[in-house]
Amino acid sequence: MLKVKDAYDYLIHLAASAVNGTKPKEIPDGITFQQIFSLGVPHEIVNLVFYAIEKLENKPEEPLYTKWRELRDHAIVKDINQAAMAEEYRNMFRKANIPFYELQGTRIKPLYPSSDMRTMSDLDFIIDRENIFKANEIFKATGYETEIIMDNEIQFSLPPNIFVEVHTYFSPDGDRSADYLKELIISGDEKKFETAFYLFSVLHTAKHYFARGCGIRRILDIYLLNRKYPEMLEDKFVRKSLKKSGMLSFADNAAALAEYWFGDLNEENKTIRDMGISIKTSSLHGVFDSNADISIKLREKYGVKGARLKYIIRRIFPAEILMVQMFPVLGKHRWLLPFLWVYRWIRAIFTKADTIFDSLKKVLKENK
Repeated sequence: MLKVKDAYDYLIHLAASAVNGTKPKEIPDGITFQQIFSLGVPHEIVNLVFYAIEKLENKPEEPLYTKWRELRDHAIVKDINQAAMAEEYRNMFRKANIPFYELQGTRIKPLYPSSDMRTMSDLDFIIDRENIFKANEIFKATGYETEIIMDNEIQFSLPPNIFVEVHTYFSPDGDRSADYLKELIISGDEKKFETAFYLFSVLHTAKHYFARGCGIRRILDIYLLNRKYPEMLEDKFVRKSLKKSGMLSFADNAAALAEYWFGDLNEENKTIRDMGISIKTSSLHGVFDSNADISIKLREKYGVKGARLKYIIRRIFPAEILMVQMFPVLGKHRWLLPFLWVYRWIRAIFTKADTIFDSLKKVLKENK
C-alpha cells in the first residue's frame, strides 16, 4: 500500500480510494488541494478523484470545490454522450455487415465502478482493412466529414466531445504480435477475446510508456484489468505472448506498481520506484517538448540523475515502439531501425531544422 510522502502520492491515494470505495485519509500538512488539482489535470484523473474528495471531512475551499465538482459533472455528461454515439456507430457497422471490435476505452470503462470515472479522448473501433473504404462511405453518407489516414485508419469528429478513430491494425506494437492477436480477436470465442483484450491493453500501455511516457491513469487501468482477470498474468499463453513481444518484464513491473499504488502491495523495490517516478512526472499521453522542461525538473527533484541528457537521447533515438508507428515497415523488418534513425535525422534537418534547434535550446537551458 502506497506510503504518502508528497502531493503526487496523495493524488494517487485519492484515486485508489475512489476506485476501491474506501474512505480517504485527510490531506496531509504541507500539501494543498490546488496542488492535487493541478497535478491531476495532465493525468486526466481529476474527475475520478472528486469521488474521494466528497468523502473528506475537510474539503477544498471555494471556488476550487465547485470547479472540481463541475469538472466531474462534465465528465458524466461526456460519458453519456460517448456511450450513446458509440452504440449508434455499432449499429451502423452491424447494418452494413462489417465486423468490428473494441479493445480500448469503451471496453475498459466497465472495469471502473462508474464508467464516467474513466474518461476517454476517442471512440476506437477496429475493422478489417478490406472494409475501410466501405466504412468510410457509410460515415460520409451519414454526413460526417471523414479523413482516411494512409489507407488504414478513418478519423472524424462530432462537436463538442465525440472523436472517432476506426483502425485496421490489430496490434499496438506493429506487426510483431499482430497475427496471433488478430486470431484471438476474430475467433468468436469470448475467452480468447478476453485474452486478446488483456494483451492489447498491456501492450498499448507499454507502447506509450516506452515511446513518450504515460500517466497515472494507464497504471490504474492495469490495476483494474488485473482485478478483473487475476489469472491472466500467470497464464502460460499470456506470458509467452508478452515475452515474444519483449514486454514481459514491463507487464510484471507495471502490475507490481499498480498493486503498490492502488492495491495491497506494501513495499516498492527500486525498479517500480523508478517506473513510478517516470509516470508521475509525465502526463497521460507522455512528455513532449512543450512540457519537457517541467518533467525534467520534477525528475531531478526526485533524484533522477542525468534526466535532461536522457530526454535528449530519447529524442535523438526514439524508442523502437515509437519508430514502428512512424515507419510501419519496421513491423516486419526490425533490422532497419538504425537506418531509419539516420533517415529521420536527415529528413528533420531539411524540413524542420529551426523547430529542432528551438526545442534543443529549451531543453538545454540552465535551470533558473
